[in-house]
Amino acid sequence: MASQNKFGLSRNVPAKIRRQVRENSKFGCVICRSGFYQYEHIDPVFECAEKHDPDAICCLCGSCHDAVTRGRLSKQAIKAAYEKIKFADIKDVDQPVGPLDFHNGSAELKLGKLLYSPVVQSVLRYHGQDLIRVVPGQDGMPGSISADFTNSDGDVILQLVNNEWLGNLESWDIEVIGQKITVRSGSGVIALQIRLDPPGRVVIERLDMRIHDGHVIATESTYAIGRYISETEAMWLHCEIVINRAESTGVAMEFTDPEKLEERDSLFMNTSQGLANQDRSFVMNTHSGVFLKPFGLAIASFCGAFNMGPTACGIRKVTDVRRVAITKPESLAQFIGTGQVT
Repeated sequence: MASQNKFGLSRNVPAKIRRQVRENSKFGCVICRSGFYQYEHIDPVFECAEKHDPDAICCLCGSCHDAVTRGRLSKQAIKAAYEKIKFADIKDVDQPVGPLDFHNGSAELKLGKLLYSPVVQSVLRYHGQDLIRVVPGQDGMPGSISADFTNSDGDVILQLVNNEWLGNLESWDIEVIGQKITVRSGSGVIALQIRLDPPGRVVIERLDMRIHDGHVIATESTYAIGRYISETEAMWLHCEIVINRAESTGVAMEFTDPEKLEERDSLFMNTSQGLANQDRSFVMNTHSGVFLKPFGLAIASFCGAFNMGPTACGIRKVTDVRRVAITKPESLAQFIGTGQVT
């Protein structure tokens, strides 16, 4: 296939035009709403186009593109669908969707260096509500991952539900390249980037997620959870941990009430299975987890047994934690604990 047409126009559509096409197409195939798509020149077709015009290019999935190639769908039908969806109110348009492959029964979500046993089904919980939940399949049935991902403003931007991902049409941009889904909240600002790694695995490559007065920042190699103390600063907790086993109530990352952590500490403080600072505001106990009581932050809640690596807590600006997590992930624990990066 030639890389250019007769007018010398490259097949590579510029990034700015692609984003406009995605926005016009409401981030999915204009026919079936699949979230996995190609960029299709409608009228004129690519061979006759002198420029990449976002009003003449739409998002079309491979299946619908094949239907055009085989003559089962006309360019006129594609053009009509594109015009309709481009000018439609988002409340009248279906969300873009894409399948998750759990056919072997597994289900795993990788986030930072937080490694957990399949027994731990609640990955992220906020005051009793599971925001990320992983359920391995049983008796030959597929597993599932359910999640509500929000951006740094707390708005839901992507969901995983019923073995599908669903994009929010109010997002600034949702881009799908191969098995990677990137959601941006502004130009160059990545709110979420996930990689589908079938069968049964979803990898969080970037996450910048506000949950009311809490925040989660993560890359593929590090993470931290924080509770806001002002509009710009939060108390952060970071812990490289391997959760070896857990109770059915186990939670990998948790935002909860300080009073509940106080009760939890009282329940297990005499078991000789943990450490704490002098005022017991920071506790590490193999029964109850690693937590900061005054801020209601906990990791490995009720997970029974775990191995720990670098652990730190400290008050830092959200923008600084975000920057270090992205540019120097190996130094995040040091930065949270000391404010320094080496």
